[in-house]
Amino acid sequence: ADTTSEQAFEQYLNGRYFLNRRGESDAMRARRYFERALRLDPSYARAWAGLAATYVIALDYGQPPDIQVQQAWSKAIEQALSLGPGIAETHVRAAQYYWWRGDWRRSEEHCKLAIGLNPSDSLVLSVSGSKALLMGHLHEALALQRRAVAVDPLSPSGRANLGVYLAAAGMLDEAEAELRHAKELSPTLPMIDSNIANVLVLQRRFDESLAIAEQMPVGALRDQILGLAHYGAGNVVAADAALADLTRRAHAPDADPSLKLRVAEVHAFRGDEEQALRGVEQALATDPSESIHAAIQARVEIMISPFLSALKDWMHLQPLLAQGD
Repeated sequence: ADTTSEQAFEQYLNGRYFLNRRGESDAMRARRYFERALRLDPSYARAWAGLAATYVIALDYGQPPDIQVQQAWSKAIEQALSLGPGIAETHVRAAQYYWWRGDWRRSEEHCKLAIGLNPSDSLVLSVSGSKALLMGHLHEALALQRRAVAVDPLSPSGRANLGVYLAAAGMLDEAEAELRHAKELSPTLPMIDSNIANVLVLQRRFDESLAIAEQMPVGALRDQILGLAHYGAGNVVAADAALADLTRRAHAPDADPSLKLRVAEVHAFRGDEEQALRGVEQALATDPSESIHAAIQARVEIMISPFLSALKDWMHLQPLLAQGD
């Protein structure tokens, strides 16, 4: 499972560093280090597990794997399991892989094995929290993520996930603190700026939210923040323009289903429940056979959205979520 090669271990540690940073270019840099470690020691199970993790992170940046990448990902999982069956992380990575593939039974099997091997591992706790979230148990997910951060307080993604869960639970001050801490640890963490800006909107600190939006690259996340913050500040013309831009992006032929949820969140914030629920329904209508990961991600984002949970007619959303099962 471990290696006796100092050089392989050094390459592995470099890979872990970039893997934990989770910036857009970090996954590829981590992958190169893990591949170097494996060239030095092909039996290094932890390096195979780390390599598998890089493919999961790439999904966060809208990089669906082609056939060649899928084969490499599958090989990494097979090798990690074969060489390190007693390592909790190998089963977590296998669970993530089969989850992406839509093989829920095998994903669940590996989750249980990981929990059985090391229930107090930070990665195991985070994955357990994600599972609880998908089942609709936000407060259980929050408790598990708190434990994960206590075990690994320097994990940027761990703190970012905790911040998102806190925001969903309405604990906005604590959410802001965790998200800002995550940004300090990894300034290029995916969606960190938009998550902070969303919390500021919910705190009615619209000028601060707009200041963050102005520094964000042009795109859907920026449009959403502008649509929310301008509306909250009373600038309806600017808010309508941003919402129109966001809606156009969301209905492009190759748009990610999650963009429809961004539109729904803006409508919910504006008090337009009918439009918000329509957006949720459209996001959940994603054909899992076309994009399993997108369908799963849409469900997760609905569960953690502090804007959608504020809908007065929230119970109407439950049948929509059930349709996503």
